[in-house]
Amino acid sequence: MRRARVVRTMRDPAAEAILRSQLRFHGSTGAKASQAAYPFTVRLKDLDIEDAYARPQIVYRQSPFELRYYVYKLWAVKPSRMVTDLVYKHFVSSNLVGHVIRRYDEGLKPDYELAGTIEAIEEYDSDELWFAHLALRFALTRLSDGHVVYTRQFDNRKQVYKYSPEAVVQEMSAILEFIMDQMVQDINVVFREGKGSCAG
Repeated sequence: MRRARVVRTMRDPAAEAILRSQLRFHGSTGAKASQAAYPFTVRLKDLDIEDAYARPQIVYRQSPFELRYYVYKLWAVKPSRMVTDLVYKHFVSSNLVGHVIRRYDEGLKPDYELAGTIEAIEEYDSDELWFAHLALRFALTRLSDGHVVYTRQFDNRKQVYKYSPEAVVQEMSAILEFIMDQMVQDINVVFREGKGSCAG
């Protein structure tokens, strides 16, 4: 399998002059329901991230076989931490389960563990079209027996009509929100149909 190679590059210096604090996701969460749908505790593990994206620079590509990254366009927060934090906030806000925790020392014994990997978080562009690209893989494991009750890979692109890093990051945020809505719906079906039952 042909591997993408990484290239250090710099674009128009005028376009690079942006604040680091602007380069982060800003997720939105809806109103929290008054009662959780299922009386489970889910532990969210810190998301893993592919090595090519585990860096402060925003990655972009112009071909399937070559990764490039900006010198001055930086994430304000490590991508893995940023995405994990927003997944946590969205999952809590959904009120799908009674408790969502990050660590075992929070005083609650989890029934499930949600793990994930960031497989791509990048700008994908050509001379005429730019896209925000986010690919994530999730797995929900029932801790009583180690059975994986849910797994899904998301790989989404969204066209960006304003050629700027701020616009790309904004569309990545929208993609993540869409992915989280889909995942919560999926897990709701798993619990509703009893496929993830903790009984036994």
